[in-house]
Amino acid sequence: MYYSCAAITVISALVSLGFSFEAIAKGKDNNNINALYASSRSVALLYVSIVPIFIFSKEIMIVTSVGMIIVQFLDGFVGIKIKNKLKTLGPFITAIIHCIFLVLSL
Repeated sequence: MYYSCAAITVISALVSLGFSFEAIAKGKDNNNINALYASSRSVALLYVSIVPIFIFSKEIMIVTSVGMIIVQFLDGFVGIKIKNKLKTLGPFITAIIHCIFLVLSL
């Protein structure tokens, strides 16, 4: 279960990065600046989430997974704010599944 949880963390970070790149492509002026900041953070999260794949450490995997779970839950609240069901349910469901895998990997 360790590697399954680590993989979900990496996939989640990749999805986050993809959405931030999409925001850069669609953004203009100040919105583009915000998207650039989001992308820089997404790149950092991706690099950190890859570490447990190569270095077996439950502690690192837990920290990176919890970080991405927090991002997923916050993304769900963004979905509520923009009144988009897909961008609400997707992150919340992903966060719940991620939590389940994290608990099972302990």
